[in-house]
Amino acid sequence: MNNKKVSFDAIMFALSYWLIFITFEGSFSVQVLFPILILMIIYKIFIDNNIKVKMDKGKRTLFYFIVALFISTITNLIIHIKYFNINTIIGLLYFVIIFLWYIVTTNKVYSDKEIKIIKTSYILTSVICSLFLIERFLSGQTGKIAMINLVNMEIDENYVSALIAMATLFIFQDILSINKKIGIKLINIIYLVINIFAVALSGSRAALIGLAIAMGLQYVIMFFEKVNLKRILKFIMIIVIITAIGIKVLEYIPTWTYNRYFNSNYADKSNSKRVFMWKNGMRGIMKKPLTGYSIRIFDKIPEFATINDFEIPDRVPAHQTYLDILIYSGLLGFIPFMLFLYYLFKEFLKKGRFKYIPMIFLFLFITNIIGAERSVFFGNTLIMLTIIKDNIDAKEKEKDKLNNSSNNNEIVVKDDEEKRIFN
Repeated sequence: MNNKKVSFDAIMFALSYWLIFITFEGSFSVQVLFPILILMIIYKIFIDNNIKVKMDKGKRTLFYFIVALFISTITNLIIHIKYFNINTIIGLLYFVIIFLWYIVTTNKVYSDKEIKIIKTSYILTSVICSLFLIERFLSGQTGKIAMINLVNMEIDENYVSALIAMATLFIFQDILSINKKIGIKLINIIYLVINIFAVALSGSRAALIGLAIAMGLQYVIMFFEKVNLKRILKFIMIIVIITAIGIKVLEYIPTWTYNRYFNSNYADKSNSKRVFMWKNGMRGIMKKPLTGYSIRIFDKIPEFATINDFEIPDRVPAHQTYLDILIYSGLLGFIPFMLFLYYLFKEFLKKGRFKYIPMIFLFLFITNIIGAERSVFFGNTLIMLTIIKDNIDAKEKEKDKLNNSSNNNEIVVKDDEEKRIFN
């Protein structure tokens, strides 16, 4: 599992995070992955000569979800033809890209070295994004502070903070690791402070609250792996440092941002709007539970488009990932998609894999608050969890093989010894 060669797949996946700096989509949508996906497929066909796809239970259920989306689109083309437009086809294409991106990228077992390169690339991307956010704050930006990328595109604060938060958890894992050198730990602590400050500035409550809980859970899990006096003292020191940093950070957070976290009476109506969208989405799905409304059709239907002066955005009908998926594909697609998540997440409940549970929690927490289903954050996180799981599976199989081989050798030795004694 420690192959020195770094695959083309690993390089492309590591580079995918950096596309946030050149995307023209505010939610950092999967459309930006299309050129990389094409390159990977061409490479597989003409250079690597390996296009064989290994379809396990998880991938099959994900395929059934895509089929359900097509069924939903066809049925709604008949029922709601006047609300049908090119954006529906584009939205459907986005999900196809996600599916192909997942299939192609997870079609191999990544080595420890490759996973380390991917994680490092992701962490560095998150830190640079954080510096972009902090730069806007220092230049006088108030309220929600969004990131402006290299092509002058403003990335929605919810999506960029979600991306940063997930990388921050990897940083925190490295800090807690007993095998890391002190110099590397100090660098990671600096990264941690920068990222947490940026997430706080963004005003994304889902990312900040989810990250705080996940970090606490992360520490508890890794703390009980090896409890000793050194770890107890380290725990106390971390609590003191985080508290001190938190108090200091609060001094520099703009009033608007502070009120967003700590004052329920601020003028922002995002809470009531979000609750309305959830109720509206459930009301819609109760009328079409089996196939849903496909993509960018639900918001066009007058009955659901505008109620109580709240307008429904055309890309996130419910502003909640799993409810959005239910609206897009109905139960026909929702059930296989949730089974896909089940097959993936249950593997991390096995012994020795608990340290990734906070990552799953953070992913589910954020995606339950925002509509992230067609974002790079959503797809790449699922891929990251999959390649980590496959890496662990491969190492366990390798270990079992070595153990079996060792046991067989012992049996042969015993048999030879018994024959010698008998003779």
